[in-house]
Amino acid sequence: MLNSRFCGGCSTLNPQISGNRYFAVHIMNHGLNRIGIALGIALIAGLILESIIYLRIGADTLWGLQSYSKWLICLSAGTYTWHFIVLKYFHVKKFELAFWSTVITILATGFQTFISFELLSGNREVVPLLRIAVVIISAVNLVRGASLVFSQANERKWLKIGGIVLLAIGAAGLVPQIQQAAMIAVQLVPIFFILNFRDEIRSDGNEHQPRQSPLDLGLTIAGTICILAMLAFGLTISGQAWAKVARTNSLVVQAQAWHKAFGSRTYSNSIDTLDYTLILPLDYDSTKRYPLVVTLPYGGSIEGCPPAQMFLADDIRSKYPSFIFIPFSREKTSWGGVPGMRTIDTIVFETIDKLKKDFKSIDPKKVYVTGVSKGAYGSWHFITARPDIFAAAIPVCGEGNPQYASHLTDVAVWAFHGEDDPNVPVKGSREMIAAIKNAGGNARYTEFPGQGHHIWELVIQTPGLLDWLFKQEKGSGPTAPSTLP
Repeated sequence: MLNSRFCGGCSTLNPQISGNRYFAVHIMNHGLNRIGIALGIALIAGLILESIIYLRIGADTLWGLQSYSKWLICLSAGTYTWHFIVLKYFHVKKFELAFWSTVITILATGFQTFISFELLSGNREVVPLLRIAVVIISAVNLVRGASLVFSQANERKWLKIGGIVLLAIGAAGLVPQIQQAAMIAVQLVPIFFILNFRDEIRSDGNEHQPRQSPLDLGLTIAGTICILAMLAFGLTISGQAWAKVARTNSLVVQAQAWHKAFGSRTYSNSIDTLDYTLILPLDYDSTKRYPLVVTLPYGGSIEGCPPAQMFLADDIRSKYPSFIFIPFSREKTSWGGVPGMRTIDTIVFETIDKLKKDFKSIDPKKVYVTGVSKGAYGSWHFITARPDIFAAAIPVCGEGNPQYASHLTDVAVWAFHGEDDPNVPVKGSREMIAAIKNAGGNARYTEFPGQGHHIWELVIQTPGLLDWLFKQEKGSGPTAPSTLP
């Protein structure tokens, strides 16, 4: 999701300017004009950078970057500093309609900023407010645009053009089909204010500038700090994003090799079809019994399934020989438990039943399920929907329905979550574990303090995790790990 932080918005301000009365009323200190230009350019560059990263890796991955929260704080601080500079300009020029319309706009922008930080903290209850915020801001952009076109502000060429653009963007933002484009376009509106500041500097010269007030100095210092902070954290999130892209590209190449080595299979029933990969145990012996590990991708197939990648490592396959079942994820579907997405669970259960019939060496008492993010939602859903199938589960950063916790008293669970997960609220795991224990179960839970959504590398370093998993057997009750972290 993209954040429209500009929307032409500003905040209130009542500056005191010293010096000649005429120039105090009509001219803003050029130093403030210059910092307004520099900060505006930095904000546009920052928002374009965020948009590029968003389009390249998606909203969930962007918000999950380790430094994204700090970047968002810097960008928001820079935006509001910019708003104060623009608002002072309107005050000095006596553009009252533009001044008060931007006061309204900054309130609307503040509302959207609040929603963004709530989502970042994992509060999904504010999701319905997103559409409301977009409509409000679009309507306010219409008001702001009109105030620049149909008031004294239209004496300034670039402000008038900016007002016309805001009117068009505001109207587009009220049309659902093009709202996204409007939210991207609005990020470029500060260009017209930058050009206006440039013209002010050129036309006024340096002869009769008002002295720099304490407020001017404060805004200049704040703007400089914001520019430097955005530069630092912009480079940081860029590095993290490109590392993520490189990792994903590497996984795609590796996944192609895996698919070539292991192939893919298809199971169909009367209403649906499931593509999947089945990896047989290393040094497979049909006379022996092996566990079946169901690994649920958060997207795609092996490249979108960290647990599958782990189980494919030669040392893991050698130490823990087992069947690895990887159903392929499809767009706009889930394994269950994700609001607003079609659940494809029945066909997966049917495929598991078929695999048991086709491979008599699968031990039906040792069927396990694990997944990360959407795969963790599916893990919780699978064990609550069909506790008769699964002996154990390792859901990582997921959420289940505590209402069905009583189904899990005989299923071994070891859940993991990051305390500061911005994508999936940590309460999703906490509430499930508490509900299982209240129902008489013996679930385990590991929470990583200060960590976000990307905790898989920490999970696989947990002592005794796989030893614990492969000891679990249906009908024997959950078994404690030999080594506790």
